[in-house]
Amino acid sequence: KMVIPPPRASPVASAPAGGERDVSTLEVLRVDMTRGDFFAQVRASIRSGAVLLDEVQRCARALKEADGGRPAATESAAACRVWQCLRGGAASSQAAGDHRLATPIDLSGVTDGPERVARLRRDAQDLCGLLRLSLCDSADLQLARSVLSDAEAFLATIEARAATTGLTPSDVWRQLQSESLPPASPAGGGGAAAPRLA
Repeated sequence: KMVIPPPRASPVASAPAGGERDVSTLEVLRVDMTRGDFFAQVRASIRSGAVLLDEVQRCARALKEADGGRPAATESAAACRVWQCLRGGAASSQAAGDHRLATPIDLSGVTDGPERVARLRRDAQDLCGLLRLSLCDSADLQLARSVLSDAEAFLATIEARAATTGLTPSDVWRQLQSESLPPASPAGGGGAAAPRLA
């Protein structure tokens, strides 16, 4: 499910010694290190993304209950339906065989109204901009939740190192990014390289 297009902004670096994280997980984050205090922005985006996914799940449960809790209306399918509605499209056929899942829905009835729905749409757009994931179905949403959890732990590790070095968290991250870059390949080297930190 993971989609890693050519980088348009720097993905995350590997974590400090003593707090290693799965680099493949961290590589799905898009991070613009040219911004001054990008660390705070990334942290805010990660936390708002986690809140968004919780809200998607809450709306999915409400839709499932409204549908009478029928077997076809699984919570994962309902979550996919909510997500696709927030993204402005119909739910993927992978969500379920129920044709109702391809029908646009009004989320105002399971949220706090149109203004809340508009905010959730903006948050969904921001999450898609943060993560290098396809985010098409319920499995993608579960993966996104795992990535955000791992990223939150990574940020805590960055903050811990910043506290002991006197650097800002953003500067620590830049330093780790610089240290993690592999040496340049010899000119003319062939073969497709695995996705790397950039």
